[in-house]
Amino acid sequence: MSAAMSSLTFLMFTCFGFSCVLCGKYVPVKVKIETHEGGVPPKIFTGEELSKYDASNPEEPIYLAIKGVVFDVTSGRQFYSKGSDYNVLVGKDASRAHALWSLEEKDLTHDLSGLSDKQLQGLDDVYTQTYLPKYTVVGYMDYLIKQQEDDIQKRFTNEEL
Repeated sequence: MSAAMSSLTFLMFTCFGFSCVLCGKYVPVKVKIETHEGGVPPKIFTGEELSKYDASNPEEPIYLAIKGVVFDVTSGRQFYSKGSDYNVLVGKDASRAHALWSLEEKDLTHDLSGLSDKQLQGLDDVYTQTYLPKYTVVGYMDYLIKQQEDDIQKRFTNEEL
């Protein structure tokens, strides 16, 4: 391949990669629901169940969800324990708050409607660059399972679920 062709390929790839953001058509990172090691099915949380892991009980782990993925953030207890600034994020899926960099009560929800492409990309950046590499996935929110029901049925056999 010539240097000119190589440069053209790079330019096309680069332009295509950024066109989604520049044209206002950002495509959010899709969460892929996975089984645990050995094919153990993931834990499915309701909002009520997740609320039990809000750092009220120091004997319990601390969980939070982002994009419907439930993480064990106990190792970050200094950030998420009662009285800390980020405690409002635990025990719930506060994806909207992450996208907006907000700790306001009205933003402590998984509802992403009305967010800009830039805000959705910011949410994905926090999800992929902070939570996924740093914390263990312990399960998924029931609403995410419902949204991906058809895909899950295609990917897993009944024995794996």
